[in-house]
Amino acid sequence: MEERYEIFSSPGCSQLSFQNSEHATWGLIENNARLPLEDLIGDFVPQSASNVTEQNVSQSAEFDPEIYALFASPPKDDQAVQYAVGTAGDVENPVVSPALQASPSSAGYSDDSYNIIPENYGRESWLSVCSPSGIAWIQNQVASDDFANIASDLTASWSKQLRLSRNEAAQRGAEPQADLAWKYTHAYFERSVDSLFDVIHRPEFEHHLRSHLSNRLCDDDPAWLALRNTVYASGCRLYRSQNHSDSFVSIQQEAWRFFSNALSVHSDLLLRSPSIRAVRALLAMALFAEGLGSPALGSGLVANASLVAQSLGLHRGLPALGQPSTTELLQRRWLFWAVYCCEKNISQRTGRPSVIDDNDIGREVPTEVLPDSMIDPLIFTSIIQTCQISSRLCRKLMSTRHLQDQPSKLMDIVNGLDNELRTWKATLPSQIMPQDELKHFQTNPISTNLALILLHCSYYDLIMATHTIFVYPWSIRQPSLESNPDLAARLRAQITRSSEAVATAARNIIIMARNFDINGACTHAFMLHFPMHAFINLFIYVIRFPTLKSVRGDLALLDVSTGYFGQMEFVTGSELSFTFAREIAGLARRAVSQAHQQR
Repeated sequence: MEERYEIFSSPGCSQLSFQNSEHATWGLIENNARLPLEDLIGDFVPQSASNVTEQNVSQSAEFDPEIYALFASPPKDDQAVQYAVGTAGDVENPVVSPALQASPSSAGYSDDSYNIIPENYGRESWLSVCSPSGIAWIQNQVASDDFANIASDLTASWSKQLRLSRNEAAQRGAEPQADLAWKYTHAYFERSVDSLFDVIHRPEFEHHLRSHLSNRLCDDDPAWLALRNTVYASGCRLYRSQNHSDSFVSIQQEAWRFFSNALSVHSDLLLRSPSIRAVRALLAMALFAEGLGSPALGSGLVANASLVAQSLGLHRGLPALGQPSTTELLQRRWLFWAVYCCEKNISQRTGRPSVIDDNDIGREVPTEVLPDSMIDPLIFTSIIQTCQISSRLCRKLMSTRHLQDQPSKLMDIVNGLDNELRTWKATLPSQIMPQDELKHFQTNPISTNLALILLHCSYYDLIMATHTIFVYPWSIRQPSLESNPDLAARLRAQITRSSEAVATAARNIIIMARNFDINGACTHAFMLHFPMHAFINLFIYVIRFPTLKSVRGDLALLDVSTGYFGQMEFVTGSELSFTFAREIAGLARRAVSQAHQQR
């Protein structure tokens, strides 16, 4: 039978009582003093967390193991208010709950918000701050109802990135003339993110294009139509972005015309003529969609690329029929791992389940590349390894079944994954190894190397994903630990480690994002996801521990993030607009000010 629990609170009372539906009291918790000041910061960026002691954590109401994951908004009237806290699954999506209905700001949920609610983003996603439990906890921390309205705007803005807002053209548009087609092609192969994965083999593509433009190739293959038009679309965006007088909107409009041509044969790629070229086309289309700053199309396209690749046996080796050359064999191997990386990356960011089962893969990562390949085997292999760790993380930690595990088991899983991540990092060559803590803004080779940006941000993002289950107080529920002081002490220590690990990783991403090159061509979804994930996590850390000395630097970093999103809004002509970032940073400053006034 499903258990449901309720939080009972009375106005002016410093205690909360947790009861299940049969009213068997779990425990009585007193609100204690906040965590005292600790010397965690240098001049700007906080240092390690060695000074956050378990004793300090045990004195913090925010870290009390009894109320962990069961926070609610304070009552707004003279009567006791009951807030229903359901099973872990109830926090998944931002639906209106009794906790929100008790708040005057609940009216901020518009009709558009209800249309967004069904979007599934996962319990450990940073968007869970917009769940009823997340909103209630944040409103309690900042002593304000304002976050309900902010959460509505945040969810609406981000969910637009998860959906397709354009209709496909009824007819195919004209393709570029030969001279422009070659300009777009060269831009694609020389500047596209696709070159990291060698999605399209350049000599082969240019050979076909030369024949096509000279009318010597009579090929009605839908995969060839999709492939060349996707190259035109990506190349158009890259080529035209060099002209600073061209607006983001006009560039995207022209690129979209070519991309619509590719989309027009999408069903054919899946149902009529699945092929290696179809896999390349679908993957290139997914990466183009990522460049729109939206995983809306990317998620579906890369899933389809994965399914076609697996239907062709790319994940296990070659079928019995046919004897491909060594060159073709090597291309197929790298192509599968390119599909794997993109699919795992997008599925983690969107909170959607992966369509690739790692246990079903019978293909090793290649150790060599073709002479004319653009793949850097060291970096590509490292990116593959981060995606493999990400896949294990999702399987071990983010499934509904594991969310029901006892705290001791969850701690073992989290610490095991953290150790795996840090052990993997230690094996990397120094020239590509992510730093533990970035101290200041700097322009270095990483800032212009898209592969290293992806590798380093993926590592920091995985650190955050590993630990957020013990950082988001609303993400899981646990029983009373009153009779098990040893487990309670372990949990306090775990929350300390996890909170600092997440905060440090968030700071590193924000510092790295300062040097991201945002222009009409580079609005890749990971340039949006990583900074936003870091921004929300650092905000949670600040309002949870508003009296730490590290707060001064963290507030500054939140302002830096606000500037980053403002720059993105400016460059994209407000096509990508996240004004709620300024409001969230303002809430953090208000919470810090209130905490210091109360000391």
